[in-house]
Amino acid sequence: MISLLTNPQYKQLNISGCWHLAYYLSANRGAGTLAHKIIEFKNGYPAAIKRWSKWAGIELKKLDIQFDYIVRALGSNETLPIKGKPCSELGRHLAEVLNANYAAMALSKSRKTRPLHALTNRAERTHELHGVYQAHPEKYNFNEKNILIIDDVTTANITITEIVRAIKQAWPTANLYFFCLGKTEYDVSLNDNITKKYFTDLQ
Repeated sequence: MISLLTNPQYKQLNISGCWHLAYYLSANRGAGTLAHKIIEFKNGYPAAIKRWSKWAGIELKKLDIQFDYIVRALGSNETLPIKGKPCSELGRHLAEVLNANYAAMALSKSRKTRPLHALTNRAERTHELHGVYQAHPEKYNFNEKNILIIDDVTTANITITEIVRAIKQAWPTANLYFFCLGKTEYDVSLNDNITKKYFTDLQ
């Protein structure tokens, strides 16, 4: 049984599929919650990176999609991917499990950006990322390939929208998918049925 959660907005993003494992609940981030475990991942805790990566690999493999390449969103302080970042570790693990290639240098940013969570509204966040991602067709050919884009958390789909723009500009026939650990929501009960069953069992 596939336990990935589908983001219903994926059709608006011009991608073929969009999934996450849990919900990032800003009002429910106490110790032991999945939101707190996502924070541990973002902060680079090795155990959290290992457990989220393992869970992600198990669930994504059930989709039975042959992903050709995996790319990741860049952090606000990155213009080029920095080795050892949590999402880099996630990407490398998924590439091994899914028999894909981790395309570490497929994307870059023209400048460092402010953290989106520090901006007050969607218009500011959209403006901050507008046109900042660049794809590198001199390094890879994503045309006619299945590309899995990964990130830790999505809130308003602003980062993924910008990444899709950059990739489609470079490789118009790339087939894109998106996966993240958590999708920001505000109903504190959303993780009730998955917290123990799908995370703690992987310790």
